[in-house]
Amino acid sequence: MFIWLCVNADIWSLGVILFMLVCGEAPFQEANDSETLTMIMDCRYSVPDHVSPSCHELVPLCLCVSLFLCVCVCVFVFLL
Repeated sequence: MFIWLCVNADIWSLGVILFMLVCGEAPFQEANDSETLTMIMDCRYSVPDHVSPSCHELVPLCLCVSLFLCVCVCVFVFLL
């Protein structure tokens, strides 16, 4: 049996990578680290119009920083 617990930081990181692959830029880019952190914590970013509707729905689920509002813990159990 293999159990993999995927924590919210992993999902958030995948959301950032997805955003960069689809949009060609990072979701949170500000002049300094303090402003960038504020944007991350407030979950403020904009998704370009060319992004598909399904991707437009997936990105916010991944980039959510609240443990209670997003799909953050995934449990995959593989039985041999």
